[in-house]
Amino acid sequence: MTRKFSIRIFMTFLAVFLGLQPVFTKNCLIETGTKVRLKLTEKVASNINQEGDEVTFAVFDDVTEGDNILIKAGSTAIGVVSKIKTKDFFGKEGSIIIDISSTKSVDGTKIPLSGQIEDYGTSRSTVTGIIGIVILPYVIFSKGNDASIPEGYVYTARVAKDMNINLTSKPAL
Repeated sequence: MTRKFSIRIFMTFLAVFLGLQPVFTKNCLIETGTKVRLKLTEKVASNINQEGDEVTFAVFDDVTEGDNILIKAGSTAIGVVSKIKTKDFFGKEGSIIIDISSTKSVDGTKIPLSGQIEDYGTSRSTVTGIIGIVILPYVIFSKGNDASIPEGYVYTARVAKDMNINLTSKPAL
């Protein structure tokens, strides 16, 4: 027996004895525009949050390619409050804009997402203007409503850039 052959036999014996299994890696592509449904995990409101606040989402369902899961349901996704305006005098409503940023794939790759959630409170400026003709203080001190996006709100974002994901698997015994 040659030395190389002896080493192979020893390595095979060692792998079997220790229960080691070979691991196979497969490369998958998650394409730009792939839909990723997200569920907001916290309430966001113009009277609570500020511009720059990080907002968390959970991936609503698995993102797959064939039988391969690329992004697992329940994975965390991140968004950022990019613009916020609180309700104001003269019946002006509040508003919120959240930019969706990213999530992670099953191999830990950061997947950039695109999407924007906007919400506007209700304005009272028309009512305020009509009533204000009669009652001036009401016009000055009446405020619109805050914008609010409830916990559990579901939004469909999209993958912003083609990304390669490495999937690992062990063969079935």
